[in-house]
Amino acid sequence: YAAAGLSKAFRIKKFGVKDVSFFPMEVAFDRKTEEGSMKHVRRVLYHRHNTSPQKKIMTFNKFSDDFEFNLDYSDLSHLTKQQVAEHGPLNITHVAVSGVGEAFKRNTGEGIETKGIKAHFNLDTGGVLTLDSIEALFEKAPQPENDTDPASPFSDLVGGISSFFGGSEKDGEEKTGKTEQEGSDKSDEKAGKKESSDVPKPEGNEPNTTTSSNATAANSTSSNTTEAKKKPPQPTLIKEQLNFTITRRDIVPILEAVANATKKRLQGMADKDLEKVLLEASKNTLEAYIFDMQDKMYSDEVVESSKEEERTNITAALSAASDWLYEEGDDATRQVYDDKLANLKKTARTVVKRVKEHRDRPALVKHLRSALNQSRYFIVTARNFTKPLKGYVDSLYTTVEVEALVTLANETGTWLNETEAKQNATDKSEEPVLISGDLKDKTTNLEREMYYLANKAKYFVPTKKKVNASTKAKAKNSTANATDSNSTTTSDDETPADVPPEDSDEFEFKPPTAEPTEAPKKKARRKSDVKDDQEETLALPDGDKPADEHQEL
Repeated sequence: YAAAGLSKAFRIKKFGVKDVSFFPMEVAFDRKTEEGSMKHVRRVLYHRHNTSPQKKIMTFNKFSDDFEFNLDYSDLSHLTKQQVAEHGPLNITHVAVSGVGEAFKRNTGEGIETKGIKAHFNLDTGGVLTLDSIEALFEKAPQPENDTDPASPFSDLVGGISSFFGGSEKDGEEKTGKTEQEGSDKSDEKAGKKESSDVPKPEGNEPNTTTSSNATAANSTSSNTTEAKKKPPQPTLIKEQLNFTITRRDIVPILEAVANATKKRLQGMADKDLEKVLLEASKNTLEAYIFDMQDKMYSDEVVESSKEEERTNITAALSAASDWLYEEGDDATRQVYDDKLANLKKTARTVVKRVKEHRDRPALVKHLRSALNQSRYFIVTARNFTKPLKGYVDSLYTTVEVEALVTLANETGTWLNETEAKQNATDKSEEPVLISGDLKDKTTNLEREMYYLANKAKYFVPTKKKVNASTKAKAKNSTANATDSNSTTTSDDETPADVPPEDSDEFEFKPPTAEPTEAPKKKARRKSDVKDDQEETLALPDGDKPADEHQEL
């Protein structure tokens, strides 16, 4: 139980364990007597059959300077001579305490009293005795309080007048205090019961006591509160930690050569344990691979993606490895297991790769066609921004950028259609033509080009044209004349649309998006709607065509 509790690999339920010590232990030391001679003192620390674990404190009262003491086994008369001889040395530990004189010098003066030197011992569950700490204790008497508020010379006069009108106030306070004390004692004895309502009346003049009952109770309450606040000061306890040196006498110290040899032996044992774990892991990996491949040889994926000759070779290699593993593989090394596994993987590598290609191809083709569809709508929108907008100098995209995307999309779509047609004409047992690595590269290149143009639109800020004052005046006059002519031809039911002038600031720039949700529909246009100085927007391709077919733009 104790070993499992020290390890992190086990979770144990903690419970108290009590044991007994079979050997009594004592503390032995020498001290000077009043006559000046040395006296050997022995004090029993733990008796025989003393319960453990247990902590004890021993006080040394006669030392004011550095001293030494021993921890020894005590009376062993319950053992035979042979048992005592086999037991070993009776001295357990030698302890040298230092710093005692300095601690006494720092704590000397009026009102300081020494309380001795205390040593804290601990006997644990295993019966091992240890010395935790040693400290010197001193007690400092409290300082007397000085009355800073002297009594007023009119206090006697005021006390006499109050006693003349209110009766014996001091007697009332004393008797009331006694009554409250009796009531508190009764409440403590009854553990929370209500106090008795019958309070004994003080002797003397009853009318005076009755009239001054409220004042007496108030005075007694205030006096008790004052007494509670003004508790007598307590002495201060000072602790000085002392240094000590322990010398073990019951254990022979280990030589350095022996310690190094022991460490080397332990490291060798740890290396063997690790090699055993790795050997078992290699063997289990080889066995699992053989079982897995033997089971997959009869699956539909492997049968479609491999030839009969290939399956025969792989099955023969797996059977040979399985026979060797159960007949001769018990004494093999880890390197042999790893080599066997590598040879089996090399034999089945072609078929495994072919199966993986057929399994991953549909998802990759779908992803690439989706990217081509997005690029088609993106190109149609981007071509409208290859020329500067009215009132602005620069354009969002250049013709070279858009045409580069068009070329890339056309080449990718052509390659996909041709390569997919070749793959469909090729048998699954042959080497694949449309490889997953090529599909990933094509998709990455196309998406990277679209993301570049989309990010450019996100941070694009167009530059406005600079218009002269004369040009502005001409534009305003022409706009006013056009407005007057239009107002004469417009009926009351029709409202003219607000068309901002070319140099107006009301234009809102909307960049194209990389992923349109729906393709805009075609609208019939009249010749009157198209002006001579405005570029006509290109019509989008029909949405009736399937999305998985690529169209060249």
